[in-house]
Amino acid sequence: MNLRKLFIAISNKHDLYYRIVLVTVSILVITSVLPQQVRFKYDYRLGQTWTYEELRAPFSYPVYKSSNEIDEEKKS
Repeated sequence: MNLRKLFIAISNKHDLYYRIVLVTVSILVITSVLPQQVRFKYDYRLGQTWTYEELRAPFSYPVYKSSNEIDEEKKS
């Protein structure tokens, strides 16, 4: 009789169990596909010069300087 009650309980809540299994499998698949470590293709140290090709930003950004700083750079 206990086995029959178990089957009835499972059949009554099969939608809930299906969702739990689906979410669990989805989480496992997503975490297995994601990279384990973030990899940066350049090796550099603070204070050393950049030894690779030119490093360019994919966008433009303004550099705010006073007119005195601009004049000093032009002189040098």
